[in-house]
Amino acid sequence: MNEDVILVLVVAAVMAGVAIAVYWSGKRREIALVESRYRFDLYGELFDAMTDLNRSTGDDYKLSRAKARLARSLNRINLCAGPQVLSHVNELLDFLNQHRDREFDVTRLSAICNGLVLAIRKEAGDPGARELEAQKARFRFYIPPRK
Repeated sequence: MNEDVILVLVVAAVMAGVAIAVYWSGKRREIALVESRYRFDLYGELFDAMTDLNRSTGDDYKLSRAKARLARSLNRINLCAGPQVLSHVNELLDFLNQHRDREFDVTRLSAICNGLVLAIRKEAGDPGARELEAQKARFRFYIPPRK
């Protein structure tokens, strides 16, 4: 009789342990998915802010709003991005600071943005990112001409 009680308690303890392990594993995956979604939203916001910055030439109000949006995006990226993405963001900032009010090289900006997209895809664990890099694939961006 005592052996049956002990066996039932051991089986219950093992089942409880397995249930807890499965629960925490699911929670870790859920947290990883939420973090990944947050990062993708943030990276999309960065590219939107850059487009606003490019489109705002000639209008001081739009330019100041676009700069503020870009600054907010970059501050948030500094909190959650990986080292590769941060290095490309720093390269982008250096480029934008060098060409504050002057005409800039659109080809160079596109190259920086391409590097940023590839770094984001690698950070996200996209299996096709390395293949795209090996093929030297280029992404297209809308960069309106400056007036």
